[in-house]
Amino acid sequence: MGIELTNNTSRCTIAVIDSYKRFLKLAGLQFSHGEAVEGVLKAYSKGNIEVLRFDITSEQMDINGALDAIATALTKVVNKVKQGERIDVVNLSQGVGGENEIRLLSIIAGKDINRENIRSNKQILRDLILNIDIHHSVIKERLSNSELKDLEGIRDYFGSLATVIRNIEELSALGVKVCVAAGNETKSGCNLITLANGITVVKSGNPDTGTVEEYSCDNALVDAAAIGTYKLARINMQNGENGFCVDGDGKIEIAGDEIKNFDYLDGPLPLKIILDRELEFAIGWGKDHPFVKDLLKRKLLPVNELLKLVSSDDLNPTLIENLQSNQIAAKYCLFGSEPGDVRFYNYDEVEKSFVECTDNIYILQGTSFATPRYIADKLTA
Repeated sequence: MGIELTNNTSRCTIAVIDSYKRFLKLAGLQFSHGEAVEGVLKAYSKGNIEVLRFDITSEQMDINGALDAIATALTKVVNKVKQGERIDVVNLSQGVGGENEIRLLSIIAGKDINRENIRSNKQILRDLILNIDIHHSVIKERLSNSELKDLEGIRDYFGSLATVIRNIEELSALGVKVCVAAGNETKSGCNLITLANGITVVKSGNPDTGTVEEYSCDNALVDAAAIGTYKLARINMQNGENGFCVDGDGKIEIAGDEIKNFDYLDGPLPLKIILDRELEFAIGWGKDHPFVKDLLKRKLLPVNELLKLVSSDDLNPTLIENLQSNQIAAKYCLFGSEPGDVRFYNYDEVEKSFVECTDNIYILQGTSFATPRYIADKLTA
């Protein structure tokens, strides 16, 4: 997809449909997913862009609530365009589905659907979803004969998904470019919103070398690749502004609020967060394990020793990347209460105290951030 600017102007208006509630925590700062998406746009567009925010933070914390919020935001964008307001591109980094959704699609279609043939079966799948009321009895029967026989609410789920797809396609028909994240559920996963026509689906990878990130969906619906993994540096300005630099230029692209009480948890709960597994699995290491001992005492952990202990597929890869990126600059680290929320320290021999490093590097990754990078790259091409 080429993003062509009109009216002989270099200005590009981008509608970002995302959550703007500041619930993400990293390095003692709190920021929103939408702000992180905007940060990538700002860092790499290098041009005159205007961002219009459409917040999809939903009080209904389930998949239907998320889809309904996306559909409402898309309707607002459609109405603005119909009223003559200029919107060149829509960035939709949020999605629904994953690896299990491919299995769901196979069951409702009555045939094998996989990452290679999903595009050739796209129209069949679209018909089932967009016309769920017509096909509901057939789908329900196919589900009843499968391992998903207890799945409830398929009519509501597909009904909400159908509204999102129709709204996207209406925007596309109005001449608005729509870029959608492929999803993060491994290569064989699928963001069901990418079944919409007239969109560009973006995976996380290097478009020059053809490499794809392990976390990125990479099925036949994907159209393009862009960088989705970033090493952030925390920036503290003299005016009190805090945030992260995305592209290494020393400027804040993602602003954040300082978390006044950095929450170090007592007991074994940090193990669950770090291992990203059930608490029982984490405790299985045993209280005599040196890693467990240090965590239970809430001590600063030596980064190099920690890396030797956590080089396992059972761990969140973002954590390992954070540790690897900071192992030269920092000797110690301390974990907070959120995944990836870790601070790095060195010991000051003069002050006889531990001092937080100012040049830490933190990892931000996902197809959510490949999508705005794709848009930015197209604008500067």
